[in-house]
Amino acid sequence: MNRIRSVAALLVFLACGGEFTGLSSVDLRIESITFRDSCPATITGILLAGKPARFIEEAQSPLILSMTVECAAASDTQGMAEVNRNLTYPLFYSVTDERSETGTAHFNVDIAGLDWEPEYSIIRENNLNRVYAVMVLENMTIETWQADTLRFIDPDFNQVTSATGRITVRQGSSVIPWWEAPAGNELQILRYGWPCPGRWNALTAVYCPGGGRVASWPGHVWESGDTLYFAADSMIELDLDFEQFPREYRCFLSVESIADKEVTWQIQWPERLPRGAIIEPGPQVLNLSPSESATIIYKEVY
Repeated sequence: MNRIRSVAALLVFLACGGEFTGLSSVDLRIESITFRDSCPATITGILLAGKPARFIEEAQSPLILSMTVECAAASDTQGMAEVNRNLTYPLFYSVTDERSETGTAHFNVDIAGLDWEPEYSIIRENNLNRVYAVMVLENMTIETWQADTLRFIDPDFNQVTSATGRITVRQGSSVIPWWEAPAGNELQILRYGWPCPGRWNALTAVYCPGGGRVASWPGHVWESGDTLYFAADSMIELDLDFEQFPREYRCFLSVESIADKEVTWQIQWPERLPRGAIIEPGPQVLNLSPSESATIIYKEVY
């Protein structure tokens, strides 16, 4: 009896046009996913069989932001106009004969919930440092995606890197290795005006001439020549105050170590600020034990 009910349910499903699941990751043969930092990802895939309009009708997800469809034949556009009237996102469709042997339609779907960020770390192994770069993927959709190619785009819409193979992007966070390279010893630096202008920056510098591309837009790692600079805000707290005089500012940089060990900081003083002030510097080196505080005094002379 249960088997009869199951068959009956399947027949009802097919009779209602249940050839599609409503999941783009299942109903399309995914060729590529283009990940961006904060913009929607683009899913490129092929509908191997069935009417494109029927697929679009079933695939109404609140995460779909737009859809572009290239149909293999004019007959494959049947029902598109009617479906388009009920959509909450833009739909663009056309007819092309270039993909007639690969399915009924080729889709580009802009979808929210998929993004990426580069992540870099320094790991000490056998008394030597190595820098590791990975691509961190965030999949906040309800689907598990498989694609032949993953492309990774920066905020200026330039391709940073790519990965090929039949790659699975599961729900939640996942990591794809990118590059690794040997690095020198870590040097802790306090530097004014770079990489973030107008303030003091706490940085960990390592010499890494064999490293790959460094994407600085997340605000964690920067590159200058063959040296990589990692944000070190987790090691020290900085607070700048000043007193104003007729031709100068007397500046007080309060520092407090939040590291779990003693740290020696090298202070890199600018000779002149962009606004024209000449710096009368304080100390060049500062040693701080865990939880130790100090105040660095210097002048900006106009």
